[in-house]
Amino acid sequence: MGRDPKRQKIECGHCKEMFDSCGISRHRQSCRLRKQAERERLELQLGGTGEVLELRDPEDSLKTARPSRFTVDLEQGAAVQTSNTAAETAESDRPQAYQRVDSVELEDTQSDSVFFIQIDTHPDANIPTKHIPLDSKDNAQDSSQKESGPGPAHAWNPWTPFRSRADFEFTEIAVRSNLPKETVNAQLHLLHTSWAPHSNITLTGYSDMEKTLLSARDLAVKFRTGSVTRTYRGKPYTFEFSFRDPWEWIVSLVTDPTLADSICWYPVRKYLHNGAHVQRLFDEPQTADLWWNAQDTIKKTSEYPHCFLLLLVWLDKGNVTRKVKLHPMIARASFLPSTIRNASGNGGGILLGYVPSVNQVTSFHDAMSEAEKAEQRNFKQQVYHGVMQAVFGSLQRPAETGECIKCADQVVRVLFPGIPYAALDGEEAWAYACTRASHANFPCPRCLVPHHKLDSITETFPLRTTASMKSVQKARAASTATEKSTILKSAGLHDVSASLTAFCLPCSDPYKAVSYDTLHKDDLGKFGKHIYPVVLKAVQDGGLAGKLNQNMNNVPSWSSLKHFRQITTLEYTDGKDMLHILKLVSKEYEKLFIFPKQHDVCHIIPDIREKGATHNYST
Repeated sequence: MGRDPKRQKIECGHCKEMFDSCGISRHRQSCRLRKQAERERLELQLGGTGEVLELRDPEDSLKTARPSRFTVDLEQGAAVQTSNTAAETAESDRPQAYQRVDSVELEDTQSDSVFFIQIDTHPDANIPTKHIPLDSKDNAQDSSQKESGPGPAHAWNPWTPFRSRADFEFTEIAVRSNLPKETVNAQLHLLHTSWAPHSNITLTGYSDMEKTLLSARDLAVKFRTGSVTRTYRGKPYTFEFSFRDPWEWIVSLVTDPTLADSICWYPVRKYLHNGAHVQRLFDEPQTADLWWNAQDTIKKTSEYPHCFLLLLVWLDKGNVTRKVKLHPMIARASFLPSTIRNASGNGGGILLGYVPSVNQVTSFHDAMSEAEKAEQRNFKQQVYHGVMQAVFGSLQRPAETGECIKCADQVVRVLFPGIPYAALDGEEAWAYACTRASHANFPCPRCLVPHHKLDSITETFPLRTTASMKSVQKARAASTATEKSTILKSAGLHDVSASLTAFCLPCSDPYKAVSYDTLHKDDLGKFGKHIYPVVLKAVQDGGLAGKLNQNMNNVPSWSSLKHFRQITTLEYTDGKDMLHILKLVSKEYEKLFIFPKQHDVCHIIPDIREKGATHNYST
């Protein structure tokens, strides 16, 4: 029997395709099940990380946000169990910023799709709410990070100012190999004659290459010399160092035509809608609360767009060789996508300089009293923060009043830089915030947790703020050294003003800037420095070291899993090695967890809410 040409066509409500009326029922059922499976899979991926806030009932749960898949107070970072009454009380006591963040209006969610991502850009941007359908074949691209504009003024070759890519590649090999002038001239002569007379290399000789390199240096932010002088035991010590101006670097980024379409000028809020629930999504820094709140606070004084630009600072000293130790300062532009800012190319992180070593200039003897040790620590802190002020001092004026810049997309904006978060290990965090270390009465650089409660991650403690520096001012007015020391110890502080507080850089609280670094807190921290030594000692005491090595050696090769032959005799391990070992070692151990890295866990949820996913501030 032939097909009836007049048979009615019906559209499927799930995939929007047309089908014959006789087969639409079976298709609808299979299509609905397929879409449901896709939604469940995506929800599992988004919710399984603990970095998603679920708002359950569309009618009443949208008024009070509660966490999904864990019972955690997202403001305080503590695991709690509360009744409905307690939850309502907590909501009423919640700061206004959080009440606004967790309240989602569904009036602007009119869409053919029931499974979509809603993106609300900060009101200062005047960008309407965007919907990205997730159950459509033609998914819209997420353009929340882009702002319409005339675009770059001209094309830009990545090898500029070299005349060709071949010139750049030849120069790179010559510089990395440290080729002498005679060798460069000889090779270029042969390339233009007998070797490859028709090559794309246009360099004529060593002098031509040097001239081009000199032009290339003008495209990068140059190093300058700074110095800090501090007095130790009545003798002044001067520390000289080279550094690059961070504000000059920021200006070079926002005026770079190759980055014009990649810069995120305003914060956004993302929500996942699945028809019944709404979840707040946190990923890049612009999706979190800190940037949004900072954009709210900047002073808007003209008709030009006003934008807050976030920087991340990374500091960590380490051994370059057995005898040489350096202390680099690296900055990354958080207003660029992670694929750009975490790379080494254009728009990637920049080495600002090195913090000078106090030990190389000052001779400290080993046998010192407690008072002398405290004096030495104070001196090191003064030098450290003196360098910080010298390097980041150029950000003070634009951070307070803004700087009017014509950006690469030909839009004039008033820019406000800030350093709201940093990637630091434990020792660096104590130095950065001018707080005392792990054995102090209050060792946490972020809150006033007593030392004996470091293992309690279900309690909340008063957060440190810049107002805590008043304790330092009060201590400096004390009549005796004993009284001064008592006042400082009561707040876990050193007698040094934190650099970012000392010159009042807005939206750059050094205590809040300390972030949860998964490498130093988890892999190399809790496991590498605390749990693994306990496991290793128990194995060795039981005479099972050989058996452990044999078992580790017998583990089959696996993608992205490092293979260890002699795990008990490793001479060098880094954080990644410890992560691989952690995956293979049984999780049965006995260990007291009264140490700062265990306490830091209670700060991870506020970090995700304020700064985005942990990969944004982890090393």
